[in-house]
Amino acid sequence: GDRASDALRVDGAQIRARVVGEGANLGFTQRGRVEAALAGRKINTDALDNSAGVDTSDHEVNIKIATGGAIVAGALAREQRDALLFSMTDEVGALVLRDNYQQSQAVSVAAERAAEHHDRLERFMRALERKGRLDRAVEFLPDSVAMRTRAANRQPLTRPELSVLLAYAKIDLNEEILASDLPDDPLLAAELVRYFPAALQQAHEPALRGHRLRREIVALQVVNSLVNRCGPGFVYNVAQRTGAQGATIARAFTVARDAWKLRDLWAEIEALDASLKAEAQTRMLVASQRFLGRAVQWILRRLPQPLDTIAATTKLGAAVAALGELPADLVGQDESAALGERAAALEAVGAPTGIARRAASLETLAAAGDLALAAETNGCSIEDAARLYFRLGERLSLALLANAAHKLPREGLWPSQAALAMQDELAALHAELLNSALRARGGDTKCGPDETLARWSEPRKLALDRVDRLVKEDLAGAGTIDHAMLSVAAAELRTLV
Repeated sequence: GDRASDALRVDGAQIRARVVGEGANLGFTQRGRVEAALAGRKINTDALDNSAGVDTSDHEVNIKIATGGAIVAGALAREQRDALLFSMTDEVGALVLRDNYQQSQAVSVAAERAAEHHDRLERFMRALERKGRLDRAVEFLPDSVAMRTRAANRQPLTRPELSVLLAYAKIDLNEEILASDLPDDPLLAAELVRYFPAALQQAHEPALRGHRLRREIVALQVVNSLVNRCGPGFVYNVAQRTGAQGATIARAFTVARDAWKLRDLWAEIEALDASLKAEAQTRMLVASQRFLGRAVQWILRRLPQPLDTIAATTKLGAAVAALGELPADLVGQDESAALGERAAALEAVGAPTGIARRAASLETLAAAGDLALAAETNGCSIEDAARLYFRLGERLSLALLANAAHKLPREGLWPSQAALAMQDELAALHAELLNSALRARGGDTKCGPDETLARWSEPRKLALDRVDRLVKEDLAGAGTIDHAMLSVAAAELRTLV
């Protein structure tokens, strides 16, 4: 910079403002941002805070391409175009600010989970380095030694550093998606239309669908949705756990998002901006992010690949709808209590009762996929499968175990992976036990959940006695249930399948 201005410059640690927004480029150096963030200030990067400028230009170019196509097709007169462009000014501004809002929100959620994801993000950076995509020194990101020091000092990555990683995650995933057939998937046709203002959507949809940058726009929409909602290290982590490629993970994400109607939940959370503490919103968004981690991996492991996105969304969406509001007479006392405890934790930080329950319900609704498959395999309705599923869970105190797995420590790579693996194992066991019980009723479709459970239990009396002693006496009276206890319980439950 200009040395004549040195007397005006300050170090990041000297900033006393609680929140900083950069209204122009290079108001801070990246080192200055990180220094301010480590001193407790809320600050992103100039690229993130100023992203609306580039985004506006992109929208302008893409809208002019679309209207040009409409003119060539004879659907729009040249003299009408200027008036149409002028009429869309405010809505384009709203679309652009929406993108900007979601990126900043994504950094807030990533910062909330930065300590938990510290090792995951270190591995993600190493993966980018191996690909030749990232030079940490150039981006002022801590190297592996510095990351270990930061972990020891309980100093996770800061908002400026997470902002940089968010951008790299998007660039990396965007290239993978464009190299795949995902932008041509019928489920994503709506993503193209969603990018444009309503006036173009309503009057010139054919021009939008014939847009020469159609694939690039769809890829951009998917990338922004996934990385903003799931965080910078999500795709890398899921790829490590499942072996799936980035585009395949993105396909599964769109199915999970749409089948469980997560956009509705996110809109409800964001509508409370003016009346709700940011902490409550962030906690609910974290709950949806945790859910997506499980749902996406379930889809990748349990549904046939390559994924038929429309069929999968329809099947899973029907199961979610069948579960409805999760009434107590369906899910049982134990699951209702566990759901209530999760909702109460969100209410404690300021979330309104109704939306707190909806966010807390995601963990219970994660069972929808297993219920859909069990109903299909055993020739029963989703409602019948659900009643037996929750009745079985109550009989075996599975909600107690699932709730304990939900509370396992997650700070650090291995504790986090162990907690996720235990949640997956208990969920898979519950599904296997459901199928085992449904087989016990044979072809008797009139057999209710209690009678089915009695038939299933009869040849398993000794094993059930062991499980009851372990879960209802030893674990229930133990106070805190740790990973070792859950491992023993899972092994005993497996003898019942």
